[in-house]
Amino acid sequence: MVTQVTVHVIDGNARQNLDDDATTCITLTVSPSRVSEGASPTTVTVTATVNGGATYREEQTVAVSVAGALPVGWETALANDFKAVPDFNIQVLAGDTRATKTFDLTLVNDDVAEEDETLTVSGTFGEGATATAATLTIVDNDTAGVTVSLEQVVVTEAAGPGYTAIYTMVLNSKPLRDVTITPTSNAPTVATVSGPLRFTPENWN
Repeated sequence: MVTQVTVHVIDGNARQNLDDDATTCITLTVSPSRVSEGASPTTVTVTATVNGGATYREEQTVAVSVAGALPVGWETALANDFKAVPDFNIQVLAGDTRATKTFDLTLVNDDVAEEDETLTVSGTFGEGATATAATLTIVDNDTAGVTVSLEQVVVTEAAGPGYTAIYTMVLNSKPLRDVTITPTSNAPTVATVSGPLRFTPENWN
């Protein structure tokens, strides 16, 4: 079996890129590598670096794309969490070891408490060569929880049977599906509380 080999000549030093499991010649990095969901828009700098400090005799065009990767169980979350980034090119000039380009990352500051999400910044160049990709993490800024309007509900016996006290309860973040919370009394023979409360993605706060 003959495996095709593409040879990139870099100032007299040859780098080989095999068709299968190719060793890349260019690595991508991003700065910042972590962005808070609430920090939008954010300018992200992408740097394409020739590995080993070598240089190319000819200019290299790295075609860059930005795409999302979802944590397990959050299959619908990322689609609406950031504005699509158009593909762009980075030009590594002949004799240079690196080049940069920026893009604006616009995030949706939603109310959903979710896992951090990852964007992958990948690139291709030359005759099908693949650059080592970079990752950018979207850090969620929401915390799941419940807020109760009263820390302690006091009902006096003097008020007599049937006396009620009212308190409210809301979720701290928007749920992706219905949530049911059941209040309980620590002295049910003395005082009872209302039944289960159901919160939905449309009615949670």
